[in-house]
Amino acid sequence: RLSAASLAKTDPLAIDALSKRGALAIQGGDYAAGEPALLEAEQRLRVAGIGGMSLVGVLDNLAVVEMDRDHTDASLALERRALAERIRTFGAGAAEAAAGYNNLGYGFEGAGQFDAAAAAYEHAYQIDLKYRQPDSYDVLTGLSNWGWTLMRAGHVLSARKLLAQAQVALDRVGGKPR
Repeated sequence: RLSAASLAKTDPLAIDALSKRGALAIQGGDYAAGEPALLEAEQRLRVAGIGGMSLVGVLDNLAVVEMDRDHTDASLALERRALAERIRTFGAGAAEAAAGYNNLGYGFEGAGQFDAAAAAYEHAYQIDLKYRQPDSYDVLTGLSNWGWTLMRAGHVLSARKLLAQAQVALDRVGGKPR
């Protein structure tokens, strides 16, 4: 609230403070406080012409709100916008894009669109392999996400292969699949 009293509404620090306040409220389950703060942060970012991860964070948090309300179409639209912003800012094959594809996969899963979710998870996994060790927990979690979603989509043989691969590696490095 101090930022609101001392900074212009379009100052990046004021917008960041508002966004963080909204995100913390959302994480605490207080959507009545968090959603308006995030919507205002999104509007201020637009007015200020600020994008990048500031905008991505706002969109991702708003997508969580929509998914929790079972507004899957709205959640997917927000995740698509967040992914497009990641790609615009960093490039389609950048490490930051992998998280966007993963979030999109989660949204597709919530909407029951398992083939689309599996494709998004596969894309995230392929990007992660460029930037992380193949036996890192994050990469193996991505492999597990992809496998489980293929299973839910009815692609049992492909899913079993990926899940077995993930399980062997997770047993070796320690950790549990999704």
